[in-house]
Amino acid sequence: MNQSEFKTMRLAAGLTQAEAGAVIGATRRAVQEWESTPPRRNCPPAKLALFLLLTGVKNAPKEKNLA
Repeated sequence: MNQSEFKTMRLAAGLTQAEAGAVIGATRRAVQEWESTPPRRNCPPAKLALFLLLTGVKNAPKEKNLA
């Protein structure tokens, strides 16, 4: 997942960075790092799954086939 995909999902949920972090037990700073260019760190898959589940956002990023 790249930074624009998490940001797109967060905005689709209508949340600020702080609100998105609160939903999944992350800090605003962590969300900022996931959305930075280039990303300083990636959103953990479990946090992403929890975000999608709790917010009801339907457009999860698709995994790219690197083979």
